[in-house]
Amino acid sequence: MRFYYRPGHPRADELGFVNADDLAEIPMEPPQALHAPVMSGRFYENTQATDGSDIGSRSKHREYMKRNGLTTADDFSPRYFEQVKKDREESSRKSRRETIERRLYEIDKP
Repeated sequence: MRFYYRPGHPRADELGFVNADDLAEIPMEPPQALHAPVMSGRFYENTQATDGSDIGSRSKHREYMKRNGLTTADDFSPRYFEQVKKDREESSRKSRRETIERRLYEIDKP
């Protein structure tokens, strides 16, 4: 005689074991993956930002981050730092040019 451990089965004994012959008679309901870790985005459920805003889905989280000018740690790739450096150089160059133009204008002013 062979027994299987099936604690949720209707014919299980007090320890959760079912006779193999009884398993064939009653088809088991297939398990549902409602709480399976492979379902993406479940960790957003019932979450709030530190200011109390609802960020309970990917879209709400993304919109909140964009609205507040925030980003996640995985955005700091090497390409990100290259872009920041390039933006700073461009800003510095633009600021320097504006300063020089302003000074030249003030010199030429009667």
